[in-house]
Amino acid sequence: MRIVLALVCALALWTRAEAADLDPPAPLPEPMWDVRIQPYLWAAAMSGTTKPFGRLPPVDVNMRFSDILEDLKFAGMVAGSAHYGRFGVAGDLQYVVLKSGADTPGPAFSGANVKSESFIGTILADYKIIDATRGTLYGSAGARIYRAATTVTLTPGLLPGRSGTGSDVWADPMVGLRGNFDITPKIFVNGWGLVGGFGVGSDIAADVFGGVGYRFTDHIAANLGYRWLKVDRDTADFVYDVEQHGAMAGLVISF
Repeated sequence: MRIVLALVCALALWTRAEAADLDPPAPLPEPMWDVRIQPYLWAAAMSGTTKPFGRLPPVDVNMRFSDILEDLKFAGMVAGSAHYGRFGVAGDLQYVVLKSGADTPGPAFSGANVKSESFIGTILADYKIIDATRGTLYGSAGARIYRAATTVTLTPGLLPGRSGTGSDVWADPMVGLRGNFDITPKIFVNGWGLVGGFGVGSDIAADVFGGVGYRFTDHIAANLGYRWLKVDRDTADFVYDVEQHGAMAGLVISF
């Protein structure tokens, strides 16, 4: 018994001595800000049903990107994010103006001009669910604000010219996942999937993207992918049930 106790005491003293010789654990690295800005171009086609004026029937829309490009007067699109540790925010802004001319039946008016404006603004709060060496996955929740407006101007003929505007503004809650994965130190894939509306603003809203990117430097990268967006809002005076889809390319600037 004394031999066993002596061995136990010797083992304890040896373990304590070994522990004292070990280096203390390395401190965890301090979180750093990760800020990114991404101007982009979305070559989107559009299809669906719209009714900007309450007294008029809904109109079916089916436009290829080439058709939209002919009528395009202005387009501004930029996304961005800022993260610190596991928390962060992300946003996306789109503003597009289309203008086209049309003939009118009869001599009452000599013609018509149609101007369409659309704005989509998204703000999300992010939480990093997975933080791995080669990839990250965020859970996101926030809101998306829409404004859609159509102005029809009738040019004078037998009657004086006149114009009218139909518009609506609404907001949707949005939730989803966003992430990226490094295939190599230079090549990565990224994407997101968001869903929302839930009858608050739209009956349903969805936004899905998948792409591949290339890092030129630690601060500059290019991204190319495909995006699909769905919005379905239907009220007594306004209908906006539209799908947009097409290739999207952007330049990612990191700070």
